[in-house]
Amino acid sequence: LRLFMLTFENSESIDKIYNIKTIAFQVVKIEAIRRNSNKIAECKNCQGYNHVRSGCHRRTRCVKCAREYLSESCSKPKDFKPICADCGEAHTANYRGCFIARELQQRRNQITNGRKKINIKT
Repeated sequence: LRLFMLTFENSESIDKIYNIKTIAFQVVKIEAIRRNSNKIAECKNCQGYNHVRSGCHRRTRCVKCAREYLSESCSKPKDFKPICADCGEAHTANYRGCFIARELQQRRNQITNGRKKINIKT
């Protein structure tokens, strides 16, 4: 299965993209990217939260062992006991059950829920 990602400038006729049936002689189905906007962002550089790699100025940390190199470069064996770069406990840094991730997600949900309550018409 081939996957194409197309990006466009904002325009009035952007909806016409859904009429495209082939790209490079491949039959395609155009779908909008579905994102979970309530999920806190994870940085793939420092393993921190609420920002992404492209805007990160922190030191690089491995998701598995918390050492100072990109996760792709990690040579630890599969049975290596992971170390969270955020809390130091025995799980990978992208584990959503980490108490830091849970706390940040709860704060995000409270803010999001608060906004929704404000916008409800009575």
